[in-house]
Formats: sequence, C-alpha cells, structure tokens
Amino acid sequence: MKARSYRLSAVLSALALLSTVLSPPAYSQTPVPASKPVSAPTAVEAETGLLSDDELAVLVARIALYPDELVAAISAASLFPLQIVEAERFLEARKTKSDLKPKEDWDGSVISLLNYPDIVKMMSEDLDCQEDKKRSDDRHPAAS
Repeated sequence: MKARSYRLSAVLSALALLSTVLSPPAYSQTPVPASKPVSAPTAVEAETGLLSDDELAVLVARIALYPDELVAAISAASLFPLQIVEAERFLEARKTKSDLKPKEDWDGSVISLLNYPDIVKMMSEDLDCQEDKKRSDDRHPAAS
C-alpha cells in the first residue's frame, strides 16, 4: 500500500512539474503602450476639424469633476445655447417672481439644469466654450 501511494505521489509531482514547465508564462498585467509625445495637429485632424487631446482636455476641464449625470445634462444642454441664455434670464426673473414656470418648448436637459443656477450662469456667460463643446460633441461623440 505504501508503495502504491508513493508511486501516486511521484506521478502527481511529476505532472505538476511538467505542467509548470510546459505551460506559457502567466502575466499579471498587459503592458501599457508608450505614450506619444504631443505634437501639432496632423493634416488629417486639420482637414476634419478634430480637436487634439489637449484641446479636448481644456474644453471639459471645468466640468470634469462633476457627477456623470450632471456632465451628461451639461453636454446635452450645450446643444441649445439660446435656451441656456433664456434659462439664465428665467432664473434671474424667478428671484423676484417665484411663480414663473420654464418654457414648455425647452429641452429637458436645459430644464434639469435649472436646479444648478451656477452652472446655467457659467454656461450662459461663456457661449464660446459652449459652441466649442457643441462642435466637439459632433466630432468626438465618445469624448463627451
């Protein structure tokens, strides 16, 4: 009986050694590709009007730390700059007349931003940034 268990353990040990030697190495992480140095826009980017990574980072820097739901509402509302200006004027008028209601034809994203008057004011005061954001959303849908 001892000889049989000795042979069994010897066979199992040999199999364990063979499996470690014959198997490919296991990697804990995939290698990270080296980052490219930032360069001037390529001819393709210049022709298509795509923003560089740095331009996109500057564009979204002010809202980057907001919750995802709020960033989504800001991105959607940036498509309606006229409604943002109207919403800011509405918020100012509502300070004196609390019974005012928002316009029914406003987009839902603009109406949802009425709960964040500071953001509406920021967006209204910086329409150039909103126009850039709108163009960026059109060209880089995954970035927004």
